[in-house]
Amino acid sequence: MLAKLDHTRCGAGHMDGIFNLLACCTVSQPALWSEPFQVQQKPIADWWGCRRGDKRQRSEARDMTASSTHIDLARLFKLRLVVARHGEMDAARWWNTNGILGRRGDMVLKRGFPSTHSFAQARIAFAVARSRCHELFDPPGSMTLWNLPADIEDQFDERWQDWLDEGDQWEPVFAKLSETEPGDLLRMLEAFDLIDQSQVEAVGKLRRAAEGRSVPLAGTHCPDDAVITLLAAGFARGEPGSPAIPYARLDD
Repeated sequence: MLAKLDHTRCGAGHMDGIFNLLACCTVSQPALWSEPFQVQQKPIADWWGCRRGDKRQRSEARDMTASSTHIDLARLFKLRLVVARHGEMDAARWWNTNGILGRRGDMVLKRGFPSTHSFAQARIAFAVARSRCHELFDPPGSMTLWNLPADIEDQFDERWQDWLDEGDQWEPVFAKLSETEPGDLLRMLEAFDLIDQSQVEAVGKLRRAAEGRSVPLAGTHCPDDAVITLLAAGFARGEPGSPAIPYARLDD
C-alpha cells in the first residue's frame, strides 16, 4: 500500500477510492507483483507532484542542465501518459493500476486535488509502470521509456513543477486521454500526434527478444526524440497481459 498517506489532506473516503484504483497489487492480480507496491515516504503533495515550488529556483536549476541534452520534455510527458494508460488493467493489463488515467481516476482524485488531480493521476501511473518495467527487464548500459539518462530524468522532474503552474494548457491533453478508449497503442499515439508513418513502419520491424520480456532497438543510441518515440511505440510488440520492454543500448 502507499506509505503513510495523509488522510487529513484527502479524506479517508477519497483514499479508499484511490486504493481501489491502484488495484491493491497483491489482492486483485497477485501474479503481476511479487510484493506490494511501495513508494518513498514523503509528503503526499510532493510525491504526487501537487506542490508548486519556487519558479525562479526551478528555472535556475533547469538552465544548469538544459545544455547537456535536447529533448522535447512535453512530448516525453505525453508519450509516457499514453503508454501508461494503455498498460492499465482495464486495457493491456501490464501494470496494476485500474483506470487511474481514465474517467474513474479523474473522478476519484478530483475530489481531493481539484486543481492538480490530473498530475496526481499521472504520478501514480508513472510510478507503477516504471516499477513494473524495472522488475521485468532492467538492462545495464541501456535506456527505456521509464529509465532515461539521469540528466534527462532530472530535467523532466524540474519541468513537472512548471507544468503544474500551466495546468490549463494540459487540461485538453488529460481530458482526451481520459475519454479515449484504450485499444491499439500505435493508433493512440497517432491520435495524440506523437508518431508518424515512418515510425509506425519501424515499430513493425521490431521483434521481441528470445526471452520474451524485451524489445531491443538495433545498434547503440544517444537519447533523442526519435529514439524515445520508438521506446514508447515499441511497447506495441507486447501482448495483453504480457508486456515487452523496449530498450536501446547507450553510446559510450
